[in-house]
Amino acid sequence: FTLERIREKNLLLDWVDLNEIWLQDNNTRIANTGYFGGGYTGVLYYTTMDKVTYSSDTTAAVPGAALSIARGSLAATGSSSAGYFGGGNAPGAPSYSTMDKVTYSSDTTAAVPGANLTVPRTNLAATGSSTAGYFGGGSPTSSVMDKVTYSTDTTARVPGANLSINRF
Repeated sequence: FTLERIREKNLLLDWVDLNEIWLQDNNTRIANTGYFGGGYTGVLYYTTMDKVTYSSDTTAAVPGAALSIARGSLAATGSSSAGYFGGGNAPGAPSYSTMDKVTYSSDTTAAVPGANLTVPRTNLAATGSSTAGYFGGGSPTSSVMDKVTYSTDTTARVPGANLSINRF
């Protein structure tokens, strides 16, 4: 288009203003909070779930969102509506397969047995997309990759996605 052609279309009311072309996606949520769960101080293991509010740079414990069991060295990932905390260790248990789900809208957490890791692990890592989370590696030294599908709260081992080497 040339400026002259745009002017013509505008005068003939055959032109659409740029502000009317771009529509806001009302389904897009911008995260305003993050969650930190569990942990180990060198003496005690915790179930504590902390919620950080990005806009105010503040953090507070959320009692209703505590993990189902006290543990440290776990991993977490999440979707736009829930977080998943998997694995970890505590005294008397070398490692766990437990998966806890924190629901952001209600600040509550519950163990989700169908989403447990396929192999108990500690010192693992996690990442995710908008539809699934991936928990990989861990101790005992492992290359195992598990995929938790958010829509069904289920976990399955994904051998094709195993890490290239065993590590934690």
